[in-house]
Amino acid sequence: MVVGDTEKSIGDLTRSLAQIEARQGRLRGGGRFGPRTLDLDLLLYGDQVFSAGGINLPRNEITEYAFVLRPLADIAPDEAHPVLKKTYAELWRDFPRSGQRLWPVAGLKGLIYRKGAKYAKNKIL
Repeated sequence: MVVGDTEKSIGDLTRSLAQIEARQGRLRGGGRFGPRTLDLDLLLYGDQVFSAGGINLPRNEITEYAFVLRPLADIAPDEAHPVLKKTYAELWRDFPRSGQRLWPVAGLKGLIYRKGAKYAKNKIL
């Protein structure tokens, strides 16, 4: 998970992410859960709610998958989901964990993120 600031619009940022995937050899059309070399998804764009051109923010995956919600709750525990109005810490606390195991990635010595940072309106997660 990457957190950052951008001056790009949602559409421009999404296109930039797709270009990065393509440069890394990602081929489209392999199915929703098929193998891929790289998968970059824009989860949030500040507190904006957005739906156009096949882009929906915030992404539904935030509340569907432990591997998405857990890191988000770690890096932005006090930030509120733009639609649900619950913090990511609250969403993680209430998340049903049955059937979704999480484990550390081999070779990493800790998590790479800034904990407790405050996010500006156009912060991206």
